[in-house]
Amino acid sequence: MSHYPRPILELISQFTRLPGIGPKTAERLVIHLAGRPKPDLAAFARALENLAGNLVTCKECGTYAEKNPCGICGNTQRDRQLICVVAKPQDLLAIERTGDFPGRYHVLGGVFNPLEGVLLEQLRAAPLVERIRRDHVREVILAFNIDVAGEGTALAIKQLLQPFTSAKTLKITKLARGLPMGSDVEYADEVTLSNALQGRREV
Repeated sequence: MSHYPRPILELISQFTRLPGIGPKTAERLVIHLAGRPKPDLAAFARALENLAGNLVTCKECGTYAEKNPCGICGNTQRDRQLICVVAKPQDLLAIERTGDFPGRYHVLGGVFNPLEGVLLEQLRAAPLVERIRRDHVREVILAFNIDVAGEGTALAIKQLLQPFTSAKTLKITKLARGLPMGSDVEYADEVTLSNALQGRREV
């Protein structure tokens, strides 16, 4: 691989930083790109520049957007007192595609995993508490993957919000039927997610 020209080696190095992309896959991708017409490469480069220059993180919910706040948080028709908490932006989009959720979202930015050093303090848990207090949120829906990490995160959030539930000012629910154990929110179809939203239960 060291015999490649420097531009190819540099791009291979960048691709290997992406999740799930090893050296061989990175090499194949870069060699494929090197064989594309220059206008295609220019469009690819512009898309990356646009990603770096025009993408922001919504100050309210934490998802990616082109403006602050994002279109969902800036929509006054959405219910501010109903928040769906998800681990990542992909989960938000999956639920939004159902068209069944009238509230707003909160992206944690990951899952609670003490074994890997990921604590609530490193996630967007504190802003969630602030939103609940500020907007007098009446219900929080926990929409995490139904696996060990997702269930652990749900339990940690429930404990964090215990002062609100003890005061009877907040109800915590989570997605229910339709999502089998081990499934990912991001990859569930709209009908399954819609059923899970409608069948959510209190935790």
